[in-house]
Amino acid sequence: MTHKTATSEPDSSALEADPATVIRRAAAEQLSAQLGVGTALIAQCDGWARSGKRDRVESAAVAARLMLASAGVAKTLILAALGETRHRTITETPSPVDREREARRTVLQDRLKRTETQQKVWGRLNEIVENSIRARMGETGVEDRIARVLRDNEKTLERTKRDIAEDD
Repeated sequence: MTHKTATSEPDSSALEADPATVIRRAAAEQLSAQLGVGTALIAQCDGWARSGKRDRVESAAVAARLMLASAGVAKTLILAALGETRHRTITETPSPVDREREARRTVLQDRLKRTETQQKVWGRLNEIVENSIRARMGETGVEDRIARVLRDNEKTLERTKRDIAEDD
């Protein structure tokens, strides 16, 4: 002989009488049937595409529309079967813009870019001067670019002056 206590589970007849439970069970059964029908229809579309009797793209498009419709129906039935829904909203509040900080950051970024550019230019100039010194001291394999540029510039000056004199 068993006795029911307050901590025992409710009997199945009480659960069956609860309208919410009845609706949830019916929704779960409908969901199961819907998934079976959707699977069968998609298999039919796959058969059409593979048989070659129908357009493959059209068959795939029909299958895609069926999947989308089945997903919507399944979502509705799941929500009914679960009995509750939760809606969450994430709200992001933008932080106020610190104008002074933005201006300072812009100035610093400009200074950084300018300094990096100067570093590259002066570093390259230093390398050219060092190579010119080595070349003037007789080291092989280095080029005296400064002397070359000056020679080229001198030739250009002479040619330009001659062209001006001929033009007069």
